[in-house]
Amino acid sequence: MHDERKIIDLPSKVATALSTTLVTDEYNAQQEYINETVNTLSDGIETLNDDIQRLSSESLQQSQLIEMTSQSLTQLKTSCEESNVGLNAFNTNMSILQQDYFSLKHKIEETQSISYDGILIWKITNIQEKMSTYSDIFYYFDAMHIIVVAFSFNNR
Repeated sequence: MHDERKIIDLPSKVATALSTTLVTDEYNAQQEYINETVNTLSDGIETLNDDIQRLSSESLQQSQLIEMTSQSLTQLKTSCEESNVGLNAFNTNMSILQQDYFSLKHKIEETQSISYDGILIWKITNIQEKMSTYSDIFYYFDAMHIIVVAFSFNNR
């Protein structure tokens, strides 16, 4: 019986060994899959950390660029405001000078009267507007003076 027992125990030992080998192989396969997954995740984490560093650097550069652009914009606004003040002052001065020019021109035209033999001639500008002006002869008698004035239009 002892031999029989050995024969009976042998298949169960073989089955146990086979089953242990299968479990070990399955465990090793799972272990390898887990190791590959961990390595893949580790590589992904490293890539993400590199991306975080790169994006942080780019964000800092963009922030600095925005700050410099903002400062340039502020300087440009100030420069434009100063230019507008200068242009307004220039326009005001130009207007005043233009008024002075026309005033002096008018005064010069008025003073260009010429006297010939007791006849005083005035230059009348804008004659079309003043054509309706009619004057009779004006007489002024004083004890020592007689003044006679009449308007006539000279086509010179």
